[in-house]
Amino acid sequence: MPRTKSFDPNQSLLQAMELFWIKGFMATSIADLEAHLGIGRVSLYGAFGDKRQLFLECLRAYRRNVALPLLRQLDEPNGLAGIRRFFAEVASASPAIRRRGCLIVNTLVAANDPAPAVGALVQDHLHFVEDRFFHAIRRGQAVGAIAGHLKPRGTARMLLTLAHGTFALNRSGAPPDLTNAAIRTALDGLTQRGR
Repeated sequence: MPRTKSFDPNQSLLQAMELFWIKGFMATSIADLEAHLGIGRVSLYGAFGDKRQLFLECLRAYRRNVALPLLRQLDEPNGLAGIRRFFAEVASASPAIRRRGCLIVNTLVAANDPAPAVGALVQDHLHFVEDRFFHAIRRGQAVGAIAGHLKPRGTARMLLTLAHGTFALNRSGAPPDLTNAAIRTALDGLTQRGR
């Protein structure tokens, strides 16, 4: 008869995600994970595999539980309203969340894990976010809220860069005024008519 696990794998995954989000992949040791999750190495490996496999699951959990709820702001029928709501939420994050940045951006910036699966997940996420911005821009243009002369794909890439640059600057401790000014300028540019 199989032994019942003495911990909740889903809860442990979220706890591991929090630790990786704060410390990063390379700076988080197996001993750190054991202490933070309150489980032994054998149970950790049995539930999740090695540290890299656990990290991949944490990145997936981050996308589901943190990134996707934020990105749902972009589903607003009036694309401009959705984009504004997305950046308002980013700009109004608590200091503790700002200091953490974004787990996926942190992973991208650290660039110290050569695992192809990690790189593939990060790239997939970037394409996914770009597409969410792209469709929001197209919806905004369709209702006249976003200037029609803007190229949706290029504008989506600009907003992707702004969002992820904001997360990176937040983590670095940059003053909120810096990123907030950039966000205001970019959003104002969405409504300016071409000459």
